Formats: sequence, structure tokens, C-alpha cells
Amino acid sequence: MNTTARGPIAFVTITLIAVSVLASLPSMLNSNMVLVPFLIATPGSEGFTDILSGQVWRLVTPIFLHFGILHILFNMLWLWDLGRIIEWIRGRGFLAGFVAATGIGANVAQY
Repeated sequence: MNTTARGPIAFVTITLIAVSVLASLPSMLNSNMVLVPFLIATPGSEGFTDILSGQVWRLVTPIFLHFGILHILFNMLWLWDLGRIIEWIRGRGFLAGFVAATGIGANVAQY
């Protein structure tokens, strides 16, 4: 296992942070059209028609979108602090599954 002086390398945590930053750049640059495929539903569509038509990635991709520098900054600080600990104690698979399950649940509940 790869380790640093402070413990194992937090691969999943770092990957989640990188994907979140990259996915959030269009919203911070006012390119909202790029974001539509990553929202849980196309604006103006009814119910879960996009997801039921096979676009199941829409259940999880909204967790990567952040609208504003403070939004992403504070979320990524929490992810860095808590994600590394969870990944170190419970493992990469647990953290990935936990983020996916809670993300899907939160996205569906919010929608």
C-alpha cells in the first residue's frame, strides 16, 4: 500500500476532489449549458424521465457540481478532512460506496 508520513495515500478522496473541481469549473465560468447532462433532470422535464430513459449517471453526478468558490472550497475542505479519515479507517471501497449511496439518496430527496 502506498503511504506517506501521515498515513496511506487517500486515492478516492483526492479523486473526488479533482472531479468536483473540474466539474464545477463550468458553473463558475457561467457555462451552464455544459452542466445540463450532469443535473438529475433536464430543466423543464417531468419526473425522472431522463433517468428512466437510461441516463442513470444523473443520480450521482450532481454531487460533483458546486456553484461558487466558497461552496466548493468548504465542501472540499470537509471532504479532505473526513474523507481521508474514513478512507484510512474503513478503506477505499467503503468511502466510494458511502459517497455514492449518500449522494444518490440526497439527490433523489432534493429533487
